[in-house]
Amino acid sequence: MGCAQSNVAGEEVFFCGSGQKLFRGQRGKVENVRRGQVIVSFEGRGSPVTLAPEDVSRELPELYDPIGAKVYYGGPRCTYANGESLNFGQQGELCGSYGTVSGGDSDLLAVRFAHLAEVKTLRRVVVFVGPIRISGSFELGEQVYWCGTDFTFADGEQLSFGAVGEIAGCTSVCDGYDHERVAVLFAHRAAPVAVRWAELCRAKPRLPNGLQVGDKVYYACPTWTAPDGSELTFGAEGKVSGCSLLGDGRDDERLWVNFENVHGCISLGQLSLDRPFIPGGFRCEEQLFYCGPTRTSPEGETQRFGSRVAVAGGRNGHVAVVFPGHEDCSEVPLHELSRDKPVIPGSFEHGERIFYVGPSCRYEPGGCLIYGAVGQVVGRSCLGDGKDEQRLSAFFQSGGSAAAVPLSEVARQVPEDLTRRLLAQLAKSAEDMPTSPASPRRAASRSKSLDFASERWTSEAEEQVPLERVPTLVTPRLLGTSGVVRMELEDLTTAAVTAAVFRVAKDAGLDEVAQEAEAMGHQQVARACEAEDLPLLSEICREAEEQCWEELQQAARAKLTQVALGKLQEKESAARCQQQLTQIQDVSIPDMQCLLNETYTGWGAHGRGTRTRDRAGAAPESLEVQRVVALRKEEVYLKYLIRQKVIESEMPCGAARWDIRTASTSSRSRLGTLRADLNECYLWHGTGPKEATSIARQGFDLRQAGTGRGSLFGRGLYFAESCLKADEYAKPNADMLFPLILCRVTLGNVNYCDAEDPLGDALRRSCRASTDFFHSVLGDREKLRQTFREFVVFEDHQVFPEYVVWYRRKWADGS
Repeated sequence: MGCAQSNVAGEEVFFCGSGQKLFRGQRGKVENVRRGQVIVSFEGRGSPVTLAPEDVSRELPELYDPIGAKVYYGGPRCTYANGESLNFGQQGELCGSYGTVSGGDSDLLAVRFAHLAEVKTLRRVVVFVGPIRISGSFELGEQVYWCGTDFTFADGEQLSFGAVGEIAGCTSVCDGYDHERVAVLFAHRAAPVAVRWAELCRAKPRLPNGLQVGDKVYYACPTWTAPDGSELTFGAEGKVSGCSLLGDGRDDERLWVNFENVHGCISLGQLSLDRPFIPGGFRCEEQLFYCGPTRTSPEGETQRFGSRVAVAGGRNGHVAVVFPGHEDCSEVPLHELSRDKPVIPGSFEHGERIFYVGPSCRYEPGGCLIYGAVGQVVGRSCLGDGKDEQRLSAFFQSGGSAAAVPLSEVARQVPEDLTRRLLAQLAKSAEDMPTSPASPRRAASRSKSLDFASERWTSEAEEQVPLERVPTLVTPRLLGTSGVVRMELEDLTTAAVTAAVFRVAKDAGLDEVAQEAEAMGHQQVARACEAEDLPLLSEICREAEEQCWEELQQAARAKLTQVALGKLQEKESAARCQQQLTQIQDVSIPDMQCLLNETYTGWGAHGRGTRTRDRAGAAPESLEVQRVVALRKEEVYLKYLIRQKVIESEMPCGAARWDIRTASTSSRSRLGTLRADLNECYLWHGTGPKEATSIARQGFDLRQAGTGRGSLFGRGLYFAESCLKADEYAKPNADMLFPLILCRVTLGNVNYCDAEDPLGDALRRSCRASTDFFHSVLGDREKLRQTFREFVVFEDHQVFPEYVVWYRRKWADGS
């Protein structure tokens, strides 16, 4: 740096300070040194400038970009006061930057263009050192349409829905969102406008459902409070002002609507063309009683029988109400509400313990009741068939939700004949115990017709479909108001009966029967081990887990591992496992980058613009791999091979092979070989740094399932073909690196689901119940929402985490 004593007249120096309307790196000549100040003349300045010694240097100061570098202007055409103009794409030479490197106006660059008299000050965001890329993949001069709502400029001119414009270049608002905008010149405007590219479309825009701008609509949902405190109330009248432009694949399901106090983007399902009314003749804010069974919502909020609730709206036969202590509304069927305080028939009390004394039955998704099952009263029946006074609602251990049970089929005391019945059932089960390696589940999966399994059942299935041909997914929807299907206890497998009897005996305090069931369960484990029947051992594990029988579950799991090791050639199993692990290659960063690039998309109509409600904000332009870690945990992989052995022996004849898109990418060949006969595939899983470390050490833990963003298709482990989808769930570490896990997943026999409102409990049971034979679920939201297909498994060891990919998110502006 210079100083008053060292600078001399005539010496060449560079400006390295800030302010003074000089750019960093500007060349000058010392005219004089006076009173500790340096007087410097700069080219283009009419008079010399007095500077502090620390603001000048004999050497060119450090800059982001080298002085003299060739750069290109990427902003829209601009005209200066002297009549000169700067056009998109013109080349210039970098002269320096304004402000300090660490802050201030460091995003301003000084650029000299040959055809302009003066050096120009430009925002860094519109200066490019290579080919110019306009965000949103737009081209200069391309015709576009305004899809946003009517907008009024400061000069009073209006931009209307459907207005035509052309792309003029990049924008330089510099608020962190220029990567989501482009400059557009509309026909009636003199200067370009900065527009989010999500608010533009290449074809003339149309509103969904044939609606037009200005059409009258009504808000048909509970009162909503905007961030500014204004409220949108049930029945409010509004006018359509434009279409949704969030770019998440669901814009055809929303509209922009102007209400009296609120201007918002509203789902079509929340709007009505006719003035809405609340079912039952109720009024907003009216106080009612909740008569349905006590239950817990997916968000963890409890809806308690007998609660006083406030009406907030209603539609489709449901009433929106607010429960005490709840922030949000809940939609409740009309028949679960009353102006009078509800009473449980039979003088039963809420929370009272009861015993089921009716015939065996199946209810709700996968739940079943056997004689003597212990339950808890959670309300009255609300089926609305005229017989609710003869029933109550109770929760039983064997089901996932409350069941409506006739009063004649419940008792307050342990049934006198319960011991005899349970012992008789155990004796019958002992006679039916399999003596050959053909478990009930495998026998069913081998012989059962796959006709219905290959069909794509939805919630819109007709009630005329024969019940015996209906898969688990839709059974409850076809049962009408009965809620249960009568069955014989013998319809359950031996393992299921034993576990159920053990649970009933434990809950009823029948220690003698519980000991008999315990002995029976361990005998089944021993027999299955002797027969080397992996499916039966797996079945016993599942049934014991469902009935919270931890001791038997651990015993069956140990024997399952023992038998599987034998089938994997026990003496060579460790070596074989190690051999398989050595095939896991240290994939290079370029190869993994290739796989990310090929799968960073949605395969519906929106491509890289696809997103779901789980993504906050826009998606990054790309993901850049920084590090790839290959995982070779022998213990985790061995458990994965054991689970594969079980699935192999359970696979039905003629099970469908699914086309998984990660298998068709060009970079797929750089990974390991897969078992197509078991629908084994590579899939992505997004998570946080802490969770990624845990998974890398010990594999997946099903106990953590659903703790991130819910469980639409049941409480399980979720995966995607698209890393764009998985990136929605990734969280950064301190260095802003995000983790994705590339996993081997054995899907086995896949239960396909394209239901709008899937029954998560039923899907889970279809992959775990002894009477069904699926191993995973494919939730097709791509078909319904044009977003992504999701793959779900319900066993920890059905997944092997093979690579952790650490990456950065890159935005369109290069940040």
